[in-house]
Amino acid sequence: MEIFRSATGQFKKSDDQREYASALDQLSKSLASSETLRAELGQSEDVWKSLTEFWSSAEQLDLDDEAASGLLLSFTKFNRNLVGGNVSNQNRSFPNLLPICGLIRHLTSFGLINDSKTLPLLRMMLQLVANNLTLNEQLVDRFWGPFVQLDEDNSFLVRSNQSKDIGVSTVVFILVRNCLHASPIQISSYFSSSTGRKLALSLLDKIDTLSESEHDTPEDRAFDIGYRIFEQLFQLHSTHALWKSLAASGEPVTPAQIILIKLLDVFLQDFPPSFSPSTELNFLIPEFCHICVYTEAIMQDALRTGSDSVVDSSLSLVYQALVLLCQCILSVVLKEQEKPGSDPLTQQAKTDVPFEGKGLPETIIALLRQLDLFLPRVMHGKPLPTVRLENAHSDPSGFAYVKRDLVRLLGALVYEDKPIQDRVRECDGIPVVMNLCVTDERNPYLREHALFTLRNLLHKNVENQKVVDSIRPSGTWDEEGVLRDVPGAIRK
Repeated sequence: MEIFRSATGQFKKSDDQREYASALDQLSKSLASSETLRAELGQSEDVWKSLTEFWSSAEQLDLDDEAASGLLLSFTKFNRNLVGGNVSNQNRSFPNLLPICGLIRHLTSFGLINDSKTLPLLRMMLQLVANNLTLNEQLVDRFWGPFVQLDEDNSFLVRSNQSKDIGVSTVVFILVRNCLHASPIQISSYFSSSTGRKLALSLLDKIDTLSESEHDTPEDRAFDIGYRIFEQLFQLHSTHALWKSLAASGEPVTPAQIILIKLLDVFLQDFPPSFSPSTELNFLIPEFCHICVYTEAIMQDALRTGSDSVVDSSLSLVYQALVLLCQCILSVVLKEQEKPGSDPLTQQAKTDVPFEGKGLPETIIALLRQLDLFLPRVMHGKPLPTVRLENAHSDPSGFAYVKRDLVRLLGALVYEDKPIQDRVRECDGIPVVMNLCVTDERNPYLREHALFTLRNLLHKNVENQKVVDSIRPSGTWDEEGVLRDVPGAIRK
């Protein structure tokens, strides 16, 4: 206690500031390892009076002065350790968050946000805010409104996350995750608001930047913390609200939605047993159908005009959205098939007719048919002689596996479901699937998935079997890759 009293006295001279900072640092080390000391100091009115006086005048300190900035860092560290894991101390310290967040906004101004001299202070202040709120639902609820629900220029979280420093980003992720854990309902609903959209965009953009980090690096660990934020939002059934808040008028899909659906795809690959997709993810069906129809229209226009300039600019994000949405729907459908009787998304996929009288099976067939014209198969290193646009498939993140994923999803939908099998036949989809049962070097395992889907289409369906029997090949490929006519065959 004596150390703290001496450290919080008058500090006008640089020598005094350094002396007090050193004393505070020693006390902070003791606080970090002693719950008893935290409780003891927390009962002292002198401590809180001194902290309040300091924070109310801290903005007057000259950050260019090494001694003054060092003292501010030491006070921040002391306050951070004092509130760690102690609810009573958190409550007493809470009023000081207002001037502290004001200092954070100053430290995240254009000239300081990436200044190596002030970055340690910015990190420490964010850690203080995080410690002050951890596992304290009442404080999180009081804090989130006046401190966070601000416009982009005043939101200290959005501003802080613009820093290039991985330490700052990590603390921002931890702070948001701690708040979400303490008050899940309020925080999850906030992300779908207009002000929450700014923070969601900031978090997603930073996560995307970190997604290619090397394993077991600070960047990789920060990515994992950021992902856990959205993992919890998915479990809170906030996916649809997030998707809508990230949309942009006139755009089929936005970059932020792509990042969101990437994270959802990872989550759905192995979501916990306690999570039930429910009807909240049913929005994936109409969104997927909408993008399929949009893509089909762009392809038709490109094939008609012979121009691929529109394709490159219009489909750069749609390529990814098609694959990711398809994979997400497939993951849920396969999971639901493991638990018959609880399959809301599968039922919607089979019954909903969102576009022009076409449901999901018909939409998939229509797009597969268009893709067969738009993207030629590659056999033995040579494309089939069909319409070709050089740049349309040059992006490896685009249509590389879209045929395979589409036919996989179709196979899951028709599995032991005669009405859906019949719908595929009625839209002339069986020849489309049969046409995919060939080797395509651009689509690894496409042939295998197409054969499996064809098997599901024919299983216990005499009408579909008759369609296949009626189709005879008009030619065969010889060893040189040349198509040879089959005598007497008729193409149907």
